[in-house]
Amino acid sequence: MSKEQLDQLNNLIRKRPHFSKTIEERRAGWEKMADGFAPAPDVTFNAMDTAGGPGLTVTPPNAENPRTILYVHGGGFVLGSSHTYREFTGRLGLAARASCIVPDYRLAPEDPFPAGLADVVRTYEWMLSEGYDPAHIAVAGDSAGAKSDAWCASHLEE
Repeated sequence: MSKEQLDQLNNLIRKRPHFSKTIEERRAGWEKMADGFAPAPDVTFNAMDTAGGPGLTVTPPNAENPRTILYVHGGGFVLGSSHTYREFTGRLGLAARASCIVPDYRLAPEDPFPAGLADVVRTYEWMLSEGYDPAHIAVAGDSAGAKSDAWCASHLEE
């Protein structure tokens, strides 16, 4: 594909309403969309701060201590937050009978990769420093979060 053809394709894509939004507008849209999903009943959500930054603890009523899921949200390292994953992580916690910690890792383009991944690693290290047993921590995620948890699983054991 020539440079001219690539430029034409990029211009066509940018003309679509979804692609013409700024990153801030897209993020706000995700947050607004998340408000439309009711959290699972009786699940508690608490803001938290870890060495990796802010986040959310998600505790279902049937959580079996010390089971914990470090959940790394999706969004291509650009979108998403612990808030946009409240409904999902609440239901995940119920199904797994585990609490979830959902870090709000830094996002690109303000903080390019691997900044968000570094926040996830620092959150895991914080969990260990707080007494979480690594034998009872599952790391999970979707989209960018799935890439993060695969990287963490392969590097944290070293």
